[in-house]
Amino acid sequence: MSEKAYYVTTPIYYVTAPPHIGSAYTTVAGDVLTRWHAQRGERKWYLTGTDEHGEKVMRSAEAQGMTPQAWTDKLVEEAWKPAWVDVDIAYDDFIRTTEQRHTSTTRATSTRASTRACTAWAARSSSSRRTSAPTPTAPSGA
Repeated sequence: MSEKAYYVTTPIYYVTAPPHIGSAYTTVAGDVLTRWHAQRGERKWYLTGTDEHGEKVMRSAEAQGMTPQAWTDKLVEEAWKPAWVDVDIAYDDFIRTTEQRHTSTTRATSTRASTRACTAWAARSSSSRRTSAPTPTAPSGA
């Protein structure tokens, strides 16, 4: 197998209703790409999943008389995952934004990015203070 790797991810779909033709189109396209790379002997990884946060998710859950977590659990297990089985999608991983592995990784990545941004800002700020001091000029008429 080749050392070259190919990574594909679908959008993480909002779980407000069962998947539709647009969801299927994107997921099938990703599946075709990853299968093609696998047939070439390349390593591949295909990720799909659902975004279970947001006001629309909350409102769709309320309309069903359920909590957002109960509603998304039901939709993922009864509609989303079975849909991908029905169209023979061969994903390597299905991630949900409410899973611990997602929230902990997101939190750690966000913290690292924030720390780096603050450090970079402080370095730029410090550097600009040193270089932006007024240059002394000779008094006029001297």
